[in-house]
Amino acid sequence: MSTLFHIVCTSVISASAHPNHVVDSARIARNRHESADITGVMAFDGWRFLLYLEGEEDRVSEMVAALQRDPCHQAFTILHKASFDGPRRFRDWSSGYPIDAGDDTLRRVSQLTGEEALRALEAALPQLYLG
Repeated sequence: MSTLFHIVCTSVISASAHPNHVVDSARIARNRHESADITGVMAFDGWRFLLYLEGEEDRVSEMVAALQRDPCHQAFTILHKASFDGPRRFRDWSSGYPIDAGDDTLRRVSQLTGEEALRALEAALPQLYLG
């Protein structure tokens, strides 16, 4: 089994972002990530994005660099990044939203760093509607 790389990052949506940006981004991300063999999840609560990406380090780093350049993502912050020996946590790419609109899970996770952020994200997955 080869060594993989994963990253947990967060950002907030720009006030100038078009309302369709999240839907369009999720569709484009699914296609890009599939072709780059990147798996993971993107959650969005109406204001904050929380992303987990895993795959080969150079490919994941390229995707992160593209997100950092995207004017729709502000306050982009890397919470955790590291190499790990598989298996992958995700079989494919998912996008999700908190099941409860009042849930502050993404805010809480975005305030953590390192392995603590990764564990909090994993614990939050059952609270997300993933599609």
